[in-house]
Amino acid sequence: MIYCILGMTGTGKTTLAREVSKKLKIPIIISYTSRPIREGEQQDVDYHYVDNKYFDDNEDDFIEMREYEVYDGSIWKYGYKKSDFSNKNKDYLVVIETDGYKAFKEYFGRDKLKPILINSQIGDLYLRLQKRGDNEKEIERRINDDMQKFKIFSETEEHENVYNYYDLNFAVKQLMRKITKGD
Repeated sequence: MIYCILGMTGTGKTTLAREVSKKLKIPIIISYTSRPIREGEQQDVDYHYVDNKYFDDNEDDFIEMREYEVYDGSIWKYGYKKSDFSNKNKDYLVVIETDGYKAFKEYFGRDKLKPILINSQIGDLYLRLQKRGDNEKEIERRINDDMQKFKIFSETEEHENVYNYYDLNFAVKQLMRKITKGD
């Protein structure tokens, strides 16, 4: 099973996935990106940081590849490689967004996926993104974009919900229950 952890920017998807990965011994598949590395992030831990040319040169190796024009006009690309999912009988965690989920559903089939939506309050998202040093214009762009995408996702895709409001440990326990309760 591929446990797809989805949520708006700043909901704590990666933090929750890492905690659950440690506790349940389910590997997180790390995506590729051409965006600049943030302070405190590490190559091959947070992302596989590559340039846009890498995406162009390896386009056929990706399950999905998406790009965003950010506040300053730069293009950032993201994606997951097929080869990272070579063991079809193994469970995986992925932190993914809505377009990526659609591509995964097409590539793997819905029966191989369990989408779990992480929910947080909008004010908390702003605070978390500001705390990690994101650009104010980019915060606004991403939250507005995510609000539209996740409204549609919530209305059209069957999924589980986890609430990451004030207690990270409670959210971790919720996520673990969603994963271990079976299909």
